[in-house]
Amino acid sequence: MTTRTQSFSPCPTPFSDHVFKTVAEVDVPLRIWPATEGQGNRPWLLWWHGGGFTAGKHVIPNAWVVPAFRARGYHVVSAAYRFLPHVNLDDMAQDAIDAHIWCRENLPKILGAGNVDVEALVVGGDSAGGTMSTLAGINLNPSPKVVLDIYGITDATDPYFTGRGVDESTPAEQARKNFFKLSGKFTEEEIAAALAETDPRKAQHIVPWSWEVEPAMSLETLRSFWGVPDFQITPEHTLRMDMLGVLDRNRKLFRKLARRHDVDEDSKLDDPDALDKLLLDYSPFHLVDIKGTYPATFFLHGDVDMAVPVAQSRNMAKKLRTLGVPVGEAYSPEGNHCFDNVIEEPTDAGWNQYIVPCMDFIDKHIRTA
Repeated sequence: MTTRTQSFSPCPTPFSDHVFKTVAEVDVPLRIWPATEGQGNRPWLLWWHGGGFTAGKHVIPNAWVVPAFRARGYHVVSAAYRFLPHVNLDDMAQDAIDAHIWCRENLPKILGAGNVDVEALVVGGDSAGGTMSTLAGINLNPSPKVVLDIYGITDATDPYFTGRGVDESTPAEQARKNFFKLSGKFTEEEIAAALAETDPRKAQHIVPWSWEVEPAMSLETLRSFWGVPDFQITPEHTLRMDMLGVLDRNRKLFRKLARRHDVDEDSKLDDPDALDKLLLDYSPFHLVDIKGTYPATFFLHGDVDMAVPVAQSRNMAKKLRTLGVPVGEAYSPEGNHCFDNVIEEPTDAGWNQYIVPCMDFIDKHIRTA
């Protein structure tokens, strides 16, 4: 769930694009930026973008990510994953696993033998991508050395997302419901019909935000900035913004993410207790109790985040410390969702306060793990 907080900047270069899997007739891509500093077997970042599991793009990570990591000698890989409603979170998590497997096999061929240490892996992402990265800390084999969680959801059972026991009459709740504005171009019935789609052959994996399409941005500029010269804008892209808005307002995002492919099994999740039980399987905060170990983790979050409460990071950090896991944290006192996207280079306000501690933590644990 990513909201605009900066002027859009062009995609860093050079990069190369690849398809790491084809599933249900859908090609799922990733983009690679080689490191600009350092020699020999260098570490790498595997990144997943935000977008409420419904939209977003892998072609440009958060503004500071590629410059910060490449300057410290890291290769950067940004992997796509398929979106709601045509797949569920199990499918997305499998996309992440498959991207990891593909990279371990192919990065040495692409970047050159002796130029990448596939064991020296950092996984990271923002918002939905933060959830993908913390799940990767559980799911990937071998495990990453470091996890970077930028305002991701770590506990899907939180009433903030399920709505259980929440007083919807409070000013805070009304403000939350207005976080996403609907376009007004589609009826409730049209949005509901779109959210009911389940054919995986129709799954999307790259969808622009409202500020990336006309009149805010021309198609020519979008193609240039994304580095995707043949990209086409369709009405479905606007519809997807409304789909995300409805899921967020009605607190149905994780109900949709938990959808079972079997209709009868899925209907059981209309029982809130059954849904909460299943959501434990999508919550790193709870899964780490079962696994007992976890990689070193850095959390970056805004204290006034209206999309993902900061407690999602603070509580996970506290739990990891009880397990003896190295933890780093940086919180913006006035930061809302995506506050870090105004930070792009070392001269920007916030670079020394948030990005440098993050990178120092990652460097320490990737190079000594």
